[in-house]
Amino acid sequence: LGEFVEAVAGNAREGGARRVVVHSTVAPGTTRALHRELGVTVAYSPVRGRHPSLKRHMLFWPKWVATLPPSDAGAVAEHLRSMGFPVRVCRCEPESLELAKLWETVYRAVMIAAWQELHRYARRVGADVRVVAEFVAEVHEVLRDRPVYYPGAIGGHCLVPNVEIMLSVGPSRLLEAVLESNRERERELREDPQLAREVEAVMEVWRRLTPAWYYE
Repeated sequence: LGEFVEAVAGNAREGGARRVVVHSTVAPGTTRALHRELGVTVAYSPVRGRHPSLKRHMLFWPKWVATLPPSDAGAVAEHLRSMGFPVRVCRCEPESLELAKLWETVYRAVMIAAWQELHRYARRVGADVRVVAEFVAEVHEVLRDRPVYYPGAIGGHCLVPNVEIMLSVGPSRLLEAVLESNRERERELREDPQLAREVEAVMEVWRRLTPAWYYE
């Protein structure tokens, strides 16, 4: 929190900024700390989307906006709309939106870790993890509340770092377990080539349930 605020505040002062918009994934309280430090309008408007298709996804998802002071939300929204973004003004404290962005990504890490653990149970009892995935998928296709995820290692540049940001706010045995499960999964994949083939079998089910256009 401190290093980010210091760096952004320094750049804002150097550029004589009258408004600052934070697009990064940050710990709750960052927007407020910048507003307190700079004394100008600070908005939080997180980026959403996958990096290989980031431009397309940024123009698809609404750019939520929360500001301090709240009265400047309209001006920030107009600035973003002028660049072609769909915008949704959040009449909320910026901490709500900061936490929403964090959890949207961390939630995915939690689901992957849950399927890592399921995969371990399947191997322990001699079960076919793809059969379990197909069974769950059948329920999900009707109720839409039990998504299938793949039990591979959590990769990319944001999920694990975002779990760590959450943990910087406060302790969580659940999130510590996610990191521990993922470290163990990385080791398991290095040591057992068959594991990757089983992960791929579950990913085939996941892909069937996932909108292909989003991952193009």
